[in-house]
Amino acid sequence: MIEYSNALMYVTTAATIQERLVKIRLIIDKLYILASSTSDAGNGIYESYELDDGQVKVMAKYRSSKQIQADIIAYERMENRYLAQLNGRRYILRDGQNFRRVC
Repeated sequence: MIEYSNALMYVTTAATIQERLVKIRLIIDKLYILASSTSDAGNGIYESYELDDGQVKVMAKYRSSKQIQADIIAYERMENRYLAQLNGRRYILRDGQNFRRVC
């Protein structure tokens, strides 16, 4: 069994973008569960989560709920970047004359 102390190393071991997205989503889900169960009283207690899929074990510790929220935001941004690489970004440009004005 492979053990990682850093979730980012766990994500980068994936071979394809789809696998990375699955791993990132698992981490985000665990972080949301941890954030909802954490009562941040400011007493310096470490909160931790463990992700074990049978082959790999990832462990992380957090000192406060602010660190958990910062990691959630960072992993969601990473997920959005990989989704953009996979699907591409799409924009619809429309001329202003195509819209009807209601008076």
